[in-house]
Amino acid sequence: MNCPKLYIFGSISNLLKANASKSMNWSSEEKENLTKLLLSVDKNNRALGIEILNQSENPEEFTDLFYFLISCNFEIGEEPNFQTVLDKIPDQRKALPLRVFDFFCPLRSSKKEEINEFIALFEAQYTSVFERYFAIAPHYAYLYNSLGNYLIYNKMKQKGLEYLKKAAHFAPDSYSHNFDYAFNLNESKKNALTIIKHYEKCIELDDFGIGPYHNIGRIYSHHLKDYAKALEIMKVGNDKYPCADTMIEMALAEENLGNIDLARNYLEMAINTFPDSDLAYNNFAFLLWKFYDEPEYAKSNIDKALQIKPNDGLYWHTLAEVEWYAFKNREKALEALYKAKKVQKSYKGGDEMIAELEKG
Repeated sequence: MNCPKLYIFGSISNLLKANASKSMNWSSEEKENLTKLLLSVDKNNRALGIEILNQSENPEEFTDLFYFLISCNFEIGEEPNFQTVLDKIPDQRKALPLRVFDFFCPLRSSKKEEINEFIALFEAQYTSVFERYFAIAPHYAYLYNSLGNYLIYNKMKQKGLEYLKKAAHFAPDSYSHNFDYAFNLNESKKNALTIIKHYEKCIELDDFGIGPYHNIGRIYSHHLKDYAKALEIMKVGNDKYPCADTMIEMALAEENLGNIDLARNYLEMAINTFPDSDLAYNNFAFLLWKFYDEPEYAKSNIDKALQIKPNDGLYWHTLAEVEWYAFKNREKALEALYKAKKVQKSYKGGDEMIAELEKG
């Protein structure tokens, strides 16, 4: 990026103090470079940026900068010269960009037709203008990030992902932009490397939680079938930020590698560390009836899962498996499968087993 020439003089704040009055006499190009910089730094410097615009004798030459100025009105709207600056633009020139930002921040519209109308307006007339400024001041790409999340919330995922991708492009050093884009992409083999790249960037930028490690592990395990790599990355994350769900994923990876005893170790670790993890109890019960001759222990663990979360169809299904495969009790197994459907009407996992048991 080509920096404004004022960078060569030293710190911004010292330069501004020394040249505040002189800067009003700079050329249009110098003022534009200075103003772009000022609007992208701290509050006091934004105030001076507004003053430079306010002193301009020809506000038309700064029309594009006014659009950019509007983008940060929630931060500098209290500045005395803010409204004066806006008033210099003819109404017909500022009406549409004001409408666009009224939509972007704080995104008040909730009607899909209105959302589409604003997006069409923005993409037809203002995309290139704003994206030039995102390149100068990347932190304003939060507008695209907010819009992307808002669209996804309103069930417009494809268009929302376009804006989340752009936000990550214009602000590659933003944790939230990288995380939100990766999180909202559909987990699949097709998207696997893209998702991993953005989560890895999150870890590089601000390693403060298990999320990126866990999600990278899921991609390697579920979509790339690289269970060893999944275990490698999840172990690093879990050592820093212990998490029951990550331990459960590690157990599944070990199971897929044929390391049943290691899988058991991870599930026992999850239960001992997080005794309220219903899924850990469920998966441990499944492992016990399938690979170990410990039916009573399996039954006690699935009972604990159901005590914590009695309305989960999967857990009743696991109970049915224990009752049938471990104890050969068809009646109790069917009772548990029908209970799964009763407590969670959307649960379809037991249909095949019901048919099998009723036929027998």
